[in-house]
Amino acid sequence: MNYFEKRFENSYSYFREFQIMSYLNQRRASVPLIKECIFSEKKISMENTGISLSSIKDDISLDMKIDIAIRIITIVKNIFLYGVSHFDVALRNLTLLKDGSKGEYKLFLIDFGIAVSREFPLQKPLWILPNKSSQHILLSGALKKDWSDFFLFFDKTFPLHFYERFDVSRYDYENYWTNGLYVEKISVPLSVITHSLSLTLEDLFFQERMYCKKIKLFDNTRLLKNLRNDSIASESLEDISDLFLKTKKAKLNIWETPIPRLEKKESLLKKMTGTNLDNLKTIFDRWNLVFISKLIAYMIVDN
Repeated sequence: MNYFEKRFENSYSYFREFQIMSYLNQRRASVPLIKECIFSEKKISMENTGISLSSIKDDISLDMKIDIAIRIITIVKNIFLYGVSHFDVALRNLTLLKDGSKGEYKLFLIDFGIAVSREFPLQKPLWILPNKSSQHILLSGALKKDWSDFFLFFDKTFPLHFYERFDVSRYDYENYWTNGLYVEKISVPLSVITHSLSLTLEDLFFQERMYCKKIKLFDNTRLLKNLRNDSIASESLEDISDLFLKTKKAKLNIWETPIPRLEKKESLLKKMTGTNLDNLKTIFDRWNLVFISKLIAYMIVDN
């Protein structure tokens, strides 16, 4: 079997990834299966789960994208139910592995460096910058507070703009230990995940403009952003999953539907008959006269 090796820069990140993935392996979640861990090298050897969706999204058929969308929602929700909140759901963190020669495949969620779990409390800020343009507003706010505490601890100058790129000393990060981080206090983690999922779906279907317009996909994904109620988030995910499922069952393929090119009536009549237009109008006038006469006669008889 072909294995994939992931190396880490510090022991904390190594142990945390190992703990979360082992926990999910035991529950048969759709994550890579760990084969070997080498502490001295800070390396995890796991099964190769294929290629990231971000690198093949332009080569996937519409029908397959619909199926992938349904699976992504199911995978992320199941992992959430196991007590792990992956706050960085994106096509780059989803891999596809072909399974057999009949077009079957498996889908996996990878990279749990930006995940939160009550089973495995954080001891350092999540290694990700706050970003209001792409993150749920509660997540970006919590990250800002966690990094503020980090700079305060080392009595260092705060970044002027937390939502722009700033530098963090890796030495300081490795020697900083804390608990009760703000990202763990987010009371609606599923809403944060749902926000991330909405961006993932938009990325997946970005080129399928006709399909998106037909099912109003971007209008629906917009409703998934910055929610603050996990019950509503769960219902919204069910709704959009049902939308994809109905599309799949109907075997809708927007590209197979011919789109007629509208033409002026006169040019269309000429093309259809090859008859002089004046003669054609005379024919239609006579036909209308006969039709109206028959209609009047029918109404008289009926009365």
